[in-house]
Amino acid sequence: MISTRYFVIACCLALGACSSETTPPPAADASATAPAAAEAAPKAAVEMIESVSSAKFSIEPSSLPQCEPASEVAVAWNFPELPATTKLELYVNSDGTDKLFAASGNVDSAKTGPWARPGTRFLLKSEDTKEVVAEAVVGGPRC
Repeated sequence: MISTRYFVIACCLALGACSSETTPPPAADASATAPAAAEAAPKAAVEMIESVSSAKFSIEPSSLPQCEPASEVAVAWNFPELPATTKLELYVNSDGTDKLFAASGNVDSAKTGPWARPGTRFLLKSEDTKEVVAEAVVGGPRC
């Protein structure tokens, strides 16, 4: 009888061990894993347009922080080495076509309306030959 009793107890313990619920491991702390997950995921790179200008042909500001809203910029040129009678034309190119924006002499400036965005390109051309004298591009994120 003793051996039967031990046998029943052993069976009960064995069954209890098989049917007992195991506690799940504690949930990982989200704050501890979030930085690692963020570092592992590649960040979407913002493509930037590099500003182009020179001491003789410049845009101010040379770079804009955002595409919207559009901004005003001042375009200035200074070519005193050209004859004073030289006529220059300022073209703007934001959609692939050159559009006349201003015409003046070898030293001058012009201010845009609130329509300049990163990537807006300005070309200074000779009125006579239409040869590009200088170029400037507004920098910033690609729109």
